[in-house]
Amino acid sequence: MGKNLSRGERALRLLRVQLALYLFNSGVILFQRPYSSSDREIKTKERTIHAHHTKQHEMI
Repeated sequence: MGKNLSRGERALRLLRVQLALYLFNSGVILFQRPYSSSDREIKTKERTIHAHHTKQHEMI
């Protein structure tokens, strides 16, 4: 019985991984267009944070 359970658990884990990957990939495809502008905003924010960080290092 233990062997059958372990096989079932392995199958469930594989299915979960495949489902997660499928959902992630489909989500990326679905949300690429609407979030392209917000991605640019996030990138610019990251740049400003990085610039402040480097300035702090220069001051020290």
